[in-house]
Amino acid sequence: MHRRTVVKALVALPALSVFRPALAQGAYPEGPVRVVVPFPPGSAVDIVTRITAQAMSDVHGYNMVVENKAGASGVIGLQYALTRKADGYTLIGGGLGTILPIATMTDLPIDIAKSIVPIAQVADFANVIVVGQNSPYTNLQQLLDAARKSTDRPFTCGANDRGSSPHLATELFMMRTGIKMTYVPYRGPNEIVVDVVNGGLDLGISSLPSYVSLIRAGRLRALAVTSRQRSKHLPDVPTVEESGIRDFNVSSWLGLYGLPGTPPKVIDKVAGDVVSAMRDPKMASKIEGAGFEATVLGSAEFAALSGSEIVRWTEVASRIGLQRSYGKV
Repeated sequence: MHRRTVVKALVALPALSVFRPALAQGAYPEGPVRVVVPFPPGSAVDIVTRITAQAMSDVHGYNMVVENKAGASGVIGLQYALTRKADGYTLIGGGLGTILPIATMTDLPIDIAKSIVPIAQVADFANVIVVGQNSPYTNLQQLLDAARKSTDRPFTCGANDRGSSPHLATELFMMRTGIKMTYVPYRGPNEIVVDVVNGGLDLGISSLPSYVSLIRAGRLRALAVTSRQRSKHLPDVPTVEESGIRDFNVSSWLGLYGLPGTPPKVIDKVAGDVVSAMRDPKMASKIEGAGFEATVLGSAEFAALSGSEIVRWTEVASRIGLQRSYGKV
């Protein structure tokens, strides 16, 4: 699909639903609302979706039931959600990881851009570049200088699985610095920590919420965060851009999506309720307490963000040859 077509599709999706039959008479929601999370329990999407579900219950009286359907980079969960009726009683918890397969995979069994209706963003978070506590590098420039001089052995960088946000951050990091490192894929941040701490890796890149406690405890040393602004959770750690690398911003975001064909009034109601619930100081505190940033966007802004990120990461993945067949996942 052409990149501009993808953006237009995402922005226009809520409007497409006017052709679907309206909900039965009565105030929405009249019963439990299923929220499908296409990633495993304990993932960033899962944690934030569950906080959002609790907020919607506490503030607006919703009964949201979170259901994990993980596999194939989130595609299996989306396929499952699409088998449900588009009546507002099935929503999707997602984020950057939900749309990345568009950029990194070919031969997808579904058109992801047309399978989700952005409702609201509730949080975002950066990745963080870390080294072990015994590493000689105390800032990013020191590490870059050493990596440039290490012509006989490329530096090794551990990051989450191929096609993930940390992996793309790693590839973008190499693009912007001109330094070729050896990317070593890991299933998750916990496995990366082991090899960073024992010196098996020169550096690691993974989600900041996974590493905040280890950084504060001194087991890991944070060299930079990948977002445009410093993190509230690590205010003394500079951004990659502050460390001298231009045009570098990788933030993951999390929110709720609906199914295509969901009545517009339902999308609007859920979006308004999510925004008001997650802007409640108590709920924002829960999001930040879990290591995320409480960044809330309504449906129009969220749709624009989702569309622009698809364009951005498709260009990056194409430029560095990251695309692979879905059948080989």
